[in-house]
Amino acid sequence: MARLYTEEDIAAALKELRIEPEDGMVNAEEAALIMSWRVKTEKGLEYTYRPDSVRQHVSAGHFKEGTVDANARGSRYPVEQVFRLRLAPRRGKARKKEGKKE
Repeated sequence: MARLYTEEDIAAALKELRIEPEDGMVNAEEAALIMSWRVKTEKGLEYTYRPDSVRQHVSAGHFKEGTVDANARGSRYPVEQVFRLRLAPRRGKARKKEGKKE
């Protein structure tokens, strides 16, 4: 279940991370930083998301339609939606390990 972040919560997190969104949007590196902060805060795990993790969320359709151009390399992502993405740290690593065993 996703944690509810109010506007004040989001503003405080962005201030802590020293991120200033442009028109309510952040780039992939900033979105990955937000997701890394969330997993540390919500789950107590030290995990670093990479920008390509954010792009995988786009290709999976986890952002509202029309808010992100999936084909643009320099896409910007709505901050509020980044705070609503599901977190699955280490999920990809587990899949890779299972694939190597076979």
